Amino acid sequence: MLLRQGISLQDGGLTGSAISHWQAMLATSTRLLGAGHAQAVAARDRLAVALAAAGRSGDAIAVFQTALADRERHQGYEPPDTITARGHLASAYSAAGQPAQAVAAYEQMVADASRQLGGWHPVTLTGRIGLAQTYLTVGRDSDSVAAYQELMTDTERILGPDHPMTRTVREDLGHAAGTG
Repeated sequence: MLLRQGISLQDGGLTGSAISHWQAMLATSTRLLGAGHAQAVAARDRLAVALAAAGRSGDAIAVFQTALADRERHQGYEPPDTITARGHLASAYSAAGQPAQAVAAYEQMVADASRQLGGWHPVTLTGRIGLAQTYLTVGRDSDSVAAYQELMTDTERILGPDHPMTRTVREDLGHAAGTG
């Protein structure tokens, strides 16, 4: 999901600077406001994104897990930020070559997002794309094709046939259907 959304700090050699910045922000906000404060949790999220962008998947997963646990403990399981954090963790699992964990995290994220935000919400649609991709990665080709077919119907209806997300889903569906 992170890479799909175009988050890349590697361009221009910014990963090291971003990681240092967010480590400092996390330390300061935790010291001054507490680990559960919204600013500390946001800094933790951004640190994890920077670690993922730097290719440090294991470190990113650990930080994403902590950020998600903090969000769940202090904000609950249902808010959009918590749902998005679960999607980031799923994406990090996928990038780290842990597809079983990615599938479980995406399935929970998509269920929560559909229930809380609606099937049309961008967070939900993005999670569904990640889940369909991960199904393909773990060899669940028929589940992937079915997920992409549903996404195709929904993105065409919601976003229109020429929207970039619809075109991406159409392309991904073609790839998934061609593997089975």
